[in-house]
Amino acid sequence: MKKLQKLALISVALSSLLATQTIAEENTPNFNKPKCELKKCNAKEMGKRGMHRKGMHRNPIMGAIRYLELSQEQRKALRELRVAQRDEMKTLRQTNRANRGQKMELFVAALSKDGLNRDILVAEASKRFQERQNKRLDHLSKVLDILTPAQRVELKQMLQNKMQNRKDMLKVKESKKVQ
Repeated sequence: MKKLQKLALISVALSSLLATQTIAEENTPNFNKPKCELKKCNAKEMGKRGMHRKGMHRNPIMGAIRYLELSQEQRKALRELRVAQRDEMKTLRQTNRANRGQKMELFVAALSKDGLNRDILVAEASKRFQERQNKRLDHLSKVLDILTPAQRVELKQMLQNKMQNRKDMLKVKESKKVQ
């Protein structure tokens, strides 16, 4: 009788362990698989927050970094970097709000009796775009400096797999449209 109880207890424990492993695998995106299953998300799965749910980032690199095995020091350094970036962007937004009048002055300077001088506006827009890109790349280089070389290689592989998965998904969508 005791052997039967032990066997029943072991089977229940084993089945619950396998069930939790299956659930954990379903909820964790695996960018390391060359072809992961691509599921459509509906509104109920996304929730009211849309892309701002946990794990969704505008920048795919930052979204993928969360799946790397980071040490506590690396997590702390990334957190400090994120706080510093947030503070810097806050001051930049305040500066831009204070300088709104300069944009109008630039537009007025570009107006003439012959029409609009596009060169002035394009040059200013290009300058602002270049500044934003430089800030983004500086932040990205700081983030990548925190990672070890092995983590950078793993991140690169994850991003390559993610791009391949996206291409595969588009091919599937196109083939469904043709049918």
